[in-house]
Amino acid sequence: LVRASMRVGPGLTLWGPVQAPEQAELMGPVVDELIPLLRREADLIIVDTSVTWTDAVAAAVAACDRCLVVGDDRVGATAAAERAIDLAARIGVSRTKMVSVFNRCSSREGAEDAAARFEFTTALGMKARIDEGGSDLPGLAAVGRLERVLAQPGAFQASVCALTDTL
Repeated sequence: LVRASMRVGPGLTLWGPVQAPEQAELMGPVVDELIPLLRREADLIIVDTSVTWTDAVAAAVAACDRCLVVGDDRVGATAAAERAIDLAARIGVSRTKMVSVFNRCSSREGAEDAAARFEFTTALGMKARIDEGGSDLPGLAAVGRLERVLAQPGAFQASVCALTDTL
């Protein structure tokens, strides 16, 4: 369990991602064991899914404390978020367990309008916006070094802290 995790900051540890989301179903038995173990170790369990929802993904979402519905200003992101909300609702996840997260929010032109449209369309009670993390973020996240980005004071760090406080 520890080898499969990435410590992001004090009190925040991530497991995953599944390298091949289309094969997430193969992780079902592992996740069935992981969630009860995490339930004993963690205060809050959040599942962040890809666009591929299998039975295993649905079971993990249903067993967790929060479901992040993530979107950004790309074409189709809001429609995908609406589908995820509908899927989660059909498997019995209450809208009160879902959190609307607008990713890569920044001061660039139109970002505020795009974030407001996303939040209005998803119509979830809990909302968060994550600021741009900079050009180093994807590379550092890919090698399990997200804590380096979060150690830098700034808008990204503040928005991630605000999200964790919301959760």
